[in-house]
Amino acid sequence: MSLIPPKEALRIAPRHALFGAAVVFLLACGCQKTDPGAGELTNSSSSEPQWVTLTIKHDTTLEFEPIEWYEKMTVFDVLSEAHSRDSVDFQYQGKGGRTLVTAIDGVAGGDGGWIYSVNGERGVRSCGISQVKPDDSILWEYTEY
Repeated sequence: MSLIPPKEALRIAPRHALFGAAVVFLLACGCQKTDPGAGELTNSSSSEPQWVTLTIKHDTTLEFEPIEWYEKMTVFDVLSEAHSRDSVDFQYQGKGGRTLVTAIDGVAGGDGGWIYSVNGERGVRSCGISQVKPDDSILWEYTEY
């Protein structure tokens, strides 16, 4: 067993103490994000809910309570959320880029079909791939051809 002479121990200890203090300092600075105005910890992953609105128009106009928006939400997802939450009955065929809504609340076929608009602009892509953003207004309208 070898012993470190006292002089050598004094030279090593300050280096280790400095290194340890630097690690503790870096960890303390990098682990928390603070709001300078509030002086308390904030969670950067949490945020207020964001919403989209849905309206369905045929003989009457049905306006629904806002639907909570989520990342990569599509026009089809909004209709699906209304189905789950508000029992909106609808039928469709296909999926993804080939999704076609064929009926809403029993209205289908004939000489027309269901067309959607987002913020007043008629959709030009399948509702299954057309993504919505927070505060978008989605309108499904039965249109005669």
